[in-house]
Amino acid sequence: MVAEVGVWTGRNVPDPEKRCQAREGVVQGLRLAALLGAQCVVTIFGAQHPQRHSGPHRDNFEPRFGEEGIRIVQGVLDEVRPQHTKLTMELLPWAVPDSADNMLALIAAVDRPAFAVHLDPVNLINCPRRYYDTGTVLRECFEKLSPHLVACHAKDAVQDERVFPIHLNETSIGTGRMDYAAFLRGLDALGRDVPLMREHRKTAEEYAAAAAVVRRVAAEAGVALGWVYGTHGTSGTSGTYATELTNQSYQYRPRR
Repeated sequence: MVAEVGVWTGRNVPDPEKRCQAREGVVQGLRLAALLGAQCVVTIFGAQHPQRHSGPHRDNFEPRFGEEGIRIVQGVLDEVRPQHTKLTMELLPWAVPDSADNMLALIAAVDRPAFAVHLDPVNLINCPRRYYDTGTVLRECFEKLSPHLVACHAKDAVQDERVFPIHLNETSIGTGRMDYAAFLRGLDALGRDVPLMREHRKTAEEYAAAAAVVRRVAAEAGVALGWVYGTHGTSGTSGTYATELTNQSYQYRPRR
């Protein structure tokens, strides 16, 4: 199994030239993923930030922005028509989609069978209520999004209590508030292979430490993981319900 091909550009951005380039990047990424037999292409919906394609901006939630993004996604899928590979959008703390309900609405609006869900629950932790009750956030995601879920990212979040108002940082698995028992139980209940990929660590030792935490929590939660070792996002089929990859996913950027 190849878990994913990452296309980290936002198609729905203010600059028309960048928007066109980003759209073509997703088209090429989907074609590459289809050749690899990858589970999905993971990308982002886009943002109205003038410099950052996934940055915070007050217009990220404007209806016209969402409508344009939906048309772009539909056009990409209608052009490529992937048979196995799904196109997915990362959930984000400050842009569409930013909740399970918002993701469901986006799925309904896109209305294409090749559009699916990539779950990175840390990206949803954008306020104290979610931070202190990540288990509820995860259970809601699995309750509402399970039929559409094809891949997940694994990391953690921690609050810097010295800073006012609230400030959250990404951190290594097991050093934050993410309820990994709820995460792994949710994956296990799916009854099918869904890759779970650690990300954003700097060294092999940090990845190994994160894996050890996942193994420990899985054992305590009674979840049998399929450990699959590969390189840079590739793996074999595990035959179990939760699959952990040793490295990050394929990263794809269109040539400039």
